[in-house]
Parts: sequence; structure tokens; C-alpha cells
Amino acid sequence: KSCKSLNKVTLSSALTNIPKNCFYECNLSQMIIPKNIKTIEENAFAYNKKLTKVTLQNGLTSIKSKAYYHCVALMDIKIPTSVKEIGDKAFGYIFDDVYYNTDIKNPKFLIYCDENTAGRSYAINNDFKNEKLPCTHSYGEWKIIKKATVLQTGERVRSCSICKVKQTEKIAKLKPTITVSKKKITLKVIFLI
Repeated sequence: KSCKSLNKVTLSSALTNIPKNCFYECNLSQMIIPKNIKTIEENAFAYNKKLTKVTLQNGLTSIKSKAYYHCVALMDIKIPTSVKEIGDKAFGYIFDDVYYNTDIKNPKFLIYCDENTAGRSYAINNDFKNEKLPCTHSYGEWKIIKKATVLQTGERVRSCSICKVKQTEKIAKLKPTITVSKKKITLKVIFLI
């Protein structure tokens, strides 16, 4: 808490939560929250005025009140679908230095989230701009929809199990090959044009 010289930290994979006020008033500029972290407690990163980027991993379930309060340089955040709870003024709010005891909402703050999630509810309830979370694509197996031959290319397709987007790829023409053994073979080749 209040460690002004702390500007970089790597969290242990043994941690499951970030305690209350843990990085309060530090000088962190970026923070990656690993997938083993389930909860970010109250004021955990509050008043990190240089914090510009926070990466939340899927696996996080709870972001408590004012966890990123008064992080004035933080302009957006991506909320994974695993998050089920977001506390009051968790992010996007700053303390008004002019009219004390007043919280100001950052009108330019942007939340990336999916529909029907805690991130979307937080954005709507706090009137923040929000955009659909970019899909991380988890593609299934390739399926051949057109076999390649010596004369023409083939095609295969696979789909993302999350957003259902399809990826199509050409299959190169087969190289003509002839296998000959020691026996006498009469070879008749017909080309169709």
C-alpha cells in the first residue's frame, strides 16, 4: 500500500485473490491478472494514476468495490465472461479534486464485454460505453467440403465453438504420381480438358 516506487509486479500462480488495498497508491502502469486469481478485493489497485492497461484473464469471478478507483489513465477494460460480480465504482470513476467528496464518472471510459454478463450489467447500470468483447476463437477440427484432385484445388472449413465464425482454407491440388513395380505394365493416360 502507498508504495510510490512500485511500478511493476508479477503475481504468483499460487495466489487466488488480490487483497484489499494491496496496490493502493502505487505507480503501476500495466497489470496482468493471471487466470488463477478469482477475486480482486476493494481498493486493490485504487489511485494508481499511471495505470493504462489491465489484462483480466478468464477465471476471475469477482471484482470488488473501487478495485480500480481513481486510475485516471485507465480508459478501457476487457471483462471476461467468467466475472460474475462487479462492485460499486470498481472502475471508470475518479475522485473529484475540486469538489471534494464527489465521485466523477469518466465519460470516455469503455468496457469490452459480452451480452448477458456482469461486465455488460455494470456498463449499463453505470452508463458506460461498451462494446462486444473480441472473440478469442476456439476452432474445432477441419472438415473437408471439397476434396482436392490432380486437376482442381479442394476446400476445408472449421468453426469457432464460441462465436460460430467460420474459417475456410484452400487445399492444394494433388501432385500426379505414378508408382511402377518391376512387372510389365501397360499405361494408358487420358486427360479430360
